[in-house]
Amino acid sequence: MGGILNADLASGTISPEGLANRNNFSKMFQDYIILAGLLSPGVARMTSFQRVRDFEIRKGPFQSGAFLVYKGENLAKFTIELEVAQPPDTIVQWLLFANLLNKVPDGLSPALLSSFALGINYPILNSAPINISDVVVESFTPWSQGEMGEWTMQIAFVEFRMPLEAGGKPDKSIPSIAAASAEGGGALQGGGDAQDLNIQKLTAQYQAGLSPAGK
Repeated sequence: MGGILNADLASGTISPEGLANRNNFSKMFQDYIILAGLLSPGVARMTSFQRVRDFEIRKGPFQSGAFLVYKGENLAKFTIELEVAQPPDTIVQWLLFANLLNKVPDGLSPALLSSFALGINYPILNSAPINISDVVVESFTPWSQGEMGEWTMQIAFVEFRMPLEAGGKPDKSIPSIAAASAEGGGALQGGGDAQDLNIQKLTAQYQAGLSPAGK
């Protein structure tokens, strides 16, 4: 998209494709959020975002490299800052919005937690690659007044997303190197995968080279 915008600026013309991209790009920077159907007061801006992927590092002895096993993606966490120009307790919109921050789950079952989630409308979050549509409130700060008279507060959110199956290491024991070598390169018995087998085979070959028989 950036290349299309730059090309349009260089030529002094706006193609239909470039115009559509500019319109979509400008819509990404919405200065408010809609949470569970309620409009946030004042100006809203996202000040932080993080979504961490988990990888298991599998490294055998005497090896400089390692295998990575994808364990899944954690829920995203992000912070929205609200800024208003007048005392918040005089803003009816804030008084309505504040009730959402105090919403707590009634229980621990998935069904109850699902009803606890809040739908959020904020294009940067809703679009790829983030694709967040539901959240829960993790924490929030009190309002504080700045030097210019503005009032600000921070709301920390956690993405709400039910778990999906992700690839990972089997929850079973992995046999000894000798047992793996005896298999002659076959599948591991009792758990593990091809990467585990490869690590064990390489380690067994290295140790065989160190033994008197292998010299």
